Amino acid sequence: RGASHAPLNETSSELDECSIAPISTSKIARADQTSVQSKPLLCMHFRLLCSLVLVVSVMSASVATPDAPPALRSDPAVKTGPVRCIFSDLDGTLCHFEKETVKNGVTTIPNAADSTAIVRNREGEERKCRLLPTSTMGAGTVSDRTVELIGKLRKSGVKFVIITGARSTTMIERMPLLPFVDAVACETGTKIWYPPESASDPPVQSEWVLDKEWARPFEQVTGPLDTELPAVQRQGTLWELYREMKAELFDPDAR
Repeated sequence: RGASHAPLNETSSELDECSIAPISTSKIARADQTSVQSKPLLCMHFRLLCSLVLVVSVMSASVATPDAPPALRSDPAVKTGPVRCIFSDLDGTLCHFEKETVKNGVTTIPNAADSTAIVRNREGEERKCRLLPTSTMGAGTVSDRTVELIGKLRKSGVKFVIITGARSTTMIERMPLLPFVDAVACETGTKIWYPPESASDPPVQSEWVLDKEWARPFEQVTGPLDTELPAVQRQGTLWELYREMKAELFDPDAR
């Protein structure tokens, strides 16, 4: 993963060559929210990352079978079964940004009119991509091949979840152009979005459903989910830190 992987390399290996440990879908369920509530903000984020995030790059995956990798199957000390769920980072894993890929000789030719782009590596190979809305890191690209491979994974029975630190507002704008997945956890795991159960194609922005039960225990840190108060008036540990930083003449991003 990372900026060294241009979005041109998905076809080089098989899925069972990836070191993916099997994970039960039951382990997507609740972390120990009671103990999380009593931890400081940074500790809470660390706990969430440890309990939720299994970062798996599928940039070089194809999907002959969801069985466990041969290297794991051959190790008697490791008990494995079929891969049931993949948790993947987004930026730098599924989505790439020109300001990073250009360092590796990759050229991005955007077409904002239809939200597409052509990405060309230094050898002249080209890949068709989806052009995501501009974010803090700029306009990102997700290759059509990546979207195809994730679709094959899901058709084979593997759940696919994106986990990212991006804001909900950023993710909701991106969702129609991202691969269709089973869930999106954003804002470092404090908010989880699900597509409607009947959806067979990427839903429009308004159709994604926020798991309010999951998000509610974090309100003592983040404040109410749908507040319209200015940042300096919001309640919660996060906004206390915001005000402290403002007092020290920092310019924290409150979006």
